[in-house]
This record gives sequence, C-alpha cells and structure tokens, in this order.
Amino acid sequence: MSNKKRKANGRMQGPKFETMQRATLKPHNDPEMQVFLDADNPTEVWLNNLYQAVVYPLNQLEGWEHWPDMVHLCIKRIDKSPIRDWRHVQRIKNDVLGPECEAVELYPKESRLVDTANQYHLWALKNPEDRFPFGFNERTVSEGNVIGAKQRPFERGFRPDDCVTETEESFKAKCEEALKLKKEAAK
Repeated sequence: MSNKKRKANGRMQGPKFETMQRATLKPHNDPEMQVFLDADNPTEVWLNNLYQAVVYPLNQLEGWEHWPDMVHLCIKRIDKSPIRDWRHVQRIKNDVLGPECEAVELYPKESRLVDTANQYHLWALKNPEDRFPFGFNERTVSEGNVIGAKQRPFERGFRPDDCVTETEESFKAKCEEALKLKKEAAK
C-alpha cells in the first residue's frame, strides 16, 4: 500500500490505516544495539503500514502487587513522525490488546518525564473484565460538526454501527426534548 496522501472530503489525509499484525523484530546489525534490544525484553511486537507497537509486561515489577496484571504498550510511527491521531492509537490498542481492554496515557510530573523520541506509552489492564476507577461509563461515538465541535468522518469500513451523525438541528432537537422532560419531571 502506498503511503502517499489521499484526498477525501476536499482535504488531504494520510495513508489508510491497516490492521496491526504480530511480527518478529529482525536482529540489529550493530551488536551493541542488539544487546540493548535483548535486555529490553518485549513480550510482543506488532506492525502495520504506519506503526510499530511493542508490549512489555508490568505485573512482575516490585510495588505493583496490589494492581491487576498490566502491560506497557509502546507505540511509534515507522517513519518516526509524531502521532496525534487518537483514533489510530485506539485502533492499535484494540488490535494488540483487544477492544475491551482499558489503557491510559500518563502525563507525568517533570521529575519522572521520559521524552527521548516520538514514542507514545499506554499502560493497560490485561484482563478485559478489569477497568480503571475513572473514565466515561457509557459509549458515545459520533461524526459531524455540532455547536463548534468538529469530528471527522470515519474511514470507509471502520464506522461503528452505533455511530451517530450529529447535525446542529438534531442536536438542538435532543436538547429541547431533554429540557421538556426535565420540566415535566419538575411538575
């Protein structure tokens, strides 16, 4: 697949995201670098046309005994560019760990900051039955532009079945209905 920019909806977009596939890293041609990579001890490596994701175990670390089993998911673009496409990172998490596993990205205090490359780090619960004690409780997925917010359409073939296309009119109608119900409940 070509990584050239595609034009969609009158805008230039990046290459299509392909499903992540489990992979094996080739040995490095620099023996010193290979020693470093071997010590890194990833449990899994995943690749697609745009990204590399590496999974590291966390549950054996001292001080984590009271936490559920977790993994560290390290994500980077193959071309080493920055990532800021939330949907891509969500899809990588889904492909590698499963759609019902929860993960967080930590913005650490400065004394714990590691910022050495355009890599992104998620810490994830291994068991899909576990969940963090924070976050949203219900799912809402939309595309469209409402009250100043903007959301791009999903790529063809990846639009969730429960995705709503919100318009100013439909949003206003929902707000009016909610106000009506609230007034009726107050009577």
